[in-house]
Amino acid sequence: MRDLKKSGKLEEEAGETFNKTLEIRQLDVTSEESVKKCIAELPGQSVDILVNNAGVGQVGPLESISMGDMRKIFETNFFGVVHLVKEFLPSMKKRRSGHIVVISSVMGLQGIVFNDIYAASKFAIEGFFESLAIQLLKFNIL
Repeated sequence: MRDLKKSGKLEEEAGETFNKTLEIRQLDVTSEESVKKCIAELPGQSVDILVNNAGVGQVGPLESISMGDMRKIFETNFFGVVHLVKEFLPSMKKRRSGHIVVISSVMGLQGIVFNDIYAASKFAIEGFFESLAIQLLKFNIL
């Protein structure tokens, strides 16, 4: 989570598994330093299940969105996800087990007016994981 102050509901829902089989860590997927720090704090520096849920968007006509804002959307929605997978994949491959869960969007399958850049970032995620999934089956990573 970017903001651990918002973890209360998740901690409550986790119940007895909280801090046993489920750990909540602060993480900004756009920051290499944050990713490294988060991984270093994990027991064994590995995970069994990686859930990619980070996402940002901006609604409006293309000409109203700056190139900087477009890059920020891709940094979070695409490169942030790819970075986490890249970091955790070696240990999953070595153990020959793991799960990667990707929370995407219907806009990764069909664009919607004034959501051009968001849809493009989600299309990129869909293509990336469709390609990667085939390779990962050989390592029992689902």
